Amino acid sequence: MLKKTLHGKYTPASSKELISQKSQFENLKKFISNYKYEPKKIILLAGPTGSGKTLLVYLLAKELNLELVELNSSDFRSKEDIKNVIGNAITQQSLFFTGKIIFLDDLDTISGLQDRGCITELINISKKSTFPIICTITDTEEKKIKDLKKSSITLELEKLKHEDILKFLKQIAEKESFSYEENALSMLARSFGSDLRALLNDLQVLSLNKITLDELNSLGERDLSNSVKDLLKVIFKSKDIAIISRLTDNLDVDFDECMLWIDESLPYEYSGESLKKAYDSLSKADVFKGRISRWQHWRFMIYQILLMSSGVAVSKNKKSERIVMYQRPTRILKMWIAKQRYAKKRAIAQKLAKALHLSTSKSLTEMMPYLKFYSTEVTAQELELEPEEKEWLLKEY
Repeated sequence: MLKKTLHGKYTPASSKELISQKSQFENLKKFISNYKYEPKKIILLAGPTGSGKTLLVYLLAKELNLELVELNSSDFRSKEDIKNVIGNAITQQSLFFTGKIIFLDDLDTISGLQDRGCITELINISKKSTFPIICTITDTEEKKIKDLKKSSITLELEKLKHEDILKFLKQIAEKESFSYEENALSMLARSFGSDLRALLNDLQVLSLNKITLDELNSLGERDLSNSVKDLLKVIFKSKDIAIISRLTDNLDVDFDECMLWIDESLPYEYSGESLKKAYDSLSKADVFKGRISRWQHWRFMIYQILLMSSGVAVSKNKKSERIVMYQRPTRILKMWIAKQRYAKKRAIAQKLAKALHLSTSKSLTEMMPYLKFYSTEVTAQELELEPEEKEWLLKEY
């Protein structure tokens, strides 16, 4: 095993070493170099996990000799947090008077992003900022950043090309003297989309032997796909905690939803004492989930994930030989239907909350009932409602 991970060893030290995103790096560099003349001071750097968003910001600060003030989005819970932390950062001069970049990584992890005024406060602060603000985000279509998009410049990272990834893998394989089959390396390059971190992690595991199609298949879909169904296969058919841990590290889904999938499938995979132990582990995971929700203690998430995955996996005496077709939990479907019915009401409440400077929850419970006393036409015009929202308002009020 290499002393240093492949990901750490082959992280580009300069923009010249990037295997992709070079044009986007230049666009980002141009924005930062001219931000004083830009009407919008925030740039949204969008792209999937592992696509290099954070890396581009690091390289940019290094090449422009700027101080990088990196802030952890998960630490923010309200507009007061935004005001105190980011507000202070934009008013303080850089350490060596070189200029600086305010970097807000993983913006979509901010709790209460819209309800608690975080977005509005971030926009207001940016207007006063003498330094550029870069935010990374995975999905630009999130409704909660709709207003932020209007006040920002969005830069979406390009999708990595298969030939570029394959060329990169070959270079590593030759430098590290890995033995490989061409078609196996090509398949590996196609399996990870834009997530280079996950790709290099599995390349390192495969490099212990010759990288062949058989080795790739033995590693299995569990590592070559980030889907819930792949996670279920490994949990229910294996007891290998190391493999399960690696997969959950790369899983790009909601772990709360994963728990519902596991809960739905358990009776089909386990029985007797194994089923009892598995449900006991799953219930403990749910306890930690509740603590995270109530107290925002995100450090408990590691226990939730371990109990719902490895805990359930080791509960069985032996794996079931039956073939189970994993289906989306019926509870999720019911939740989705209810959410769709509720979506228009909530969208109107959010616009009303913004107009009245209230939280969405207060707008829903205390202000929405009063809309029936006002003209729908006037309300729709004042709140800039969409046609379907206006139609819902006419029907309900």
